[in-house]
Amino acid sequence: MKYEKAIILLLIFSFFILAGYSAAYVTSIHAPAVIVNESIGTLTTIQLNITYGNGAVTVTGPLSVGASTIESAEEAVAYATKLFSVNQSHYNFSFYINDEGVNVSGPSAGAAFTLLTMAALEHAKLLNNFTVSGTIQPNGSIGLIGGVYDKAMAASRNHMRFFILPYSGNGTLEQLLYYISQQVFNIPIVQVNNVTQALSYALGTAKPEPMLFNITTQYRISGLPESNITCASCNTSIFAKLANYTLNFTGYEINKIPSNFSSAKQQMLENLKQYKALASKGYLYTAADLAYLQYIDAFTLANMHNYTRANASDIVSNISAYCSSLVPPPITNANYEYVVGGELRQELANETLQATQAMLDSSEVTSDTYIEALYSSAEALGWCKAAAFMYNASRQLGGSFVAFSPMLESEAASEINKAEAYGSNIYLSAALASYNAGNYGPALYGAVYADVLGDPYLGKNLSDAQLVNATLLNIKNASVGIWPSQFASEAEFYLNEHMLFNKSTLNTAYQISTLASALAYANNEIEKAMTVSNYTAVPQQLTQQISNMSNEINELFALLLVVLILLFTILVILLVQLVNNAAKKNEVENTKPSAKRLTISTKHTNIGREK
Repeated sequence: MKYEKAIILLLIFSFFILAGYSAAYVTSIHAPAVIVNESIGTLTTIQLNITYGNGAVTVTGPLSVGASTIESAEEAVAYATKLFSVNQSHYNFSFYINDEGVNVSGPSAGAAFTLLTMAALEHAKLLNNFTVSGTIQPNGSIGLIGGVYDKAMAASRNHMRFFILPYSGNGTLEQLLYYISQQVFNIPIVQVNNVTQALSYALGTAKPEPMLFNITTQYRISGLPESNITCASCNTSIFAKLANYTLNFTGYEINKIPSNFSSAKQQMLENLKQYKALASKGYLYTAADLAYLQYIDAFTLANMHNYTRANASDIVSNISAYCSSLVPPPITNANYEYVVGGELRQELANETLQATQAMLDSSEVTSDTYIEALYSSAEALGWCKAAAFMYNASRQLGGSFVAFSPMLESEAASEINKAEAYGSNIYLSAALASYNAGNYGPALYGAVYADVLGDPYLGKNLSDAQLVNATLLNIKNASVGIWPSQFASEAEFYLNEHMLFNKSTLNTAYQISTLASALAYANNEIEKAMTVSNYTAVPQQLTQQISNMSNEINELFALLLVVLILLFTILVILLVQLVNNAAKKNEVENTKPSAKRLTISTKHTNIGREK
């Protein structure tokens, strides 16, 4: 009997301990969500209740909960219990999402689930003035999510002090989205790599600071030697104009950025100065390439007032119309690199715009989608601007008109087959589109890009010394042709950055030098496939005649315009004269009756006086 009472007392005591233990395991957190296809962000509350049980993890509250949401909750519990050496099988973990009457899906609450579990297991209280969004990985790292802009809007409207998001990395579209969201809604974005870092902010032990949008790269241009790449058969002066054109339209877009993005604007202007200095040292493609990448960010920031679906669609449509209006000139043996290079960029733009429009037409879109549409539209527009310049330049280069033998089709097909081994990318898509259209020059160029840039193993097994030697050899083999020589110059730039300033650019230098060498080979194949027309002189004369006729038409139009202006002036003078004459006639007519009345009045007066 004594033992039975002791057992009962022990059970009662254990019950109250477990009950108290359970009560200490109740905590909550704010979590943002997005109503898809309406671009509306909402802020909900997730509560966690841990009780003694068998390890079950449940998510309740909404009308329905998607499998990915439940999986992220399970992953959160598994990670947190393992981290704190808690036996999960002894407890039940009940998450309640305060969002009744809706359907909830997606893994973006994984970080919130994990922070809740960690705080509960540590008997710690989370701050009530922040929100967090991110997926959770088995190792505790936090993965990227969508709907950042709409979620930041919801956090700001609900007076959250800061917003924790997964680290995005400098120079990425995600970083741009973070920066835009932070500046538009005036809420600090705190980037973290894992839930341990996130917990320090969630508990208030780390101070949240607004993210810095860092896109500045300092080049030691004063100590950089001038590019020593020469190209005897190239018209480098035209490429210098192309580089300068790219720098100029980039600068124009940067100056349009509104004041709430002033930090980014200032960094871009400083970067642009460096790019111009690089161009002055002969690194023309490097300067143009860096400026083009800057242009994409600048265009996005400058057009943030157009982030709605309708406005984004209008921008895509207008850029599509512009790109479609570009017509490449006939290819000659003197201009083929600029024509083929322009056609490839035009096709890259087309592929990008098609993908962008498909993204906008999707049934599940957020404001991030519209901003991403601006970003990719800028990519396409930059390519088409370059293509337009190349086409115009090509018309000035003259040369003999050429056709291509069937061997170019075979070469393009072979290169496409090689590139397909590395999977799909935009260069391969452009190559296939050009090939299917029977345009084998840009098909070959695109396949070369896809092959080199898509190879994940390129240079991986080489030592630094081997990479340097291989890069120098590639540069040596790529000195003929405008594209090979310009990429060789860019490879030279990144090689100098590595060797002179100890920067981690050696792999980049090797990859670009490989592309330069591959393009030199492509040029060789294109030139071997050329068939010169027997009527070379005629088209040149015809071109000159058309040019002369165009000048004569312009002069005639100008003369006609002057004549029309003179006739219009004479007509105006005549009309003014007619109006004046009519006015004078009316004045005379109005004056006569008054004189009669005066006369009559005078006469009556005289008569009166006579009486």
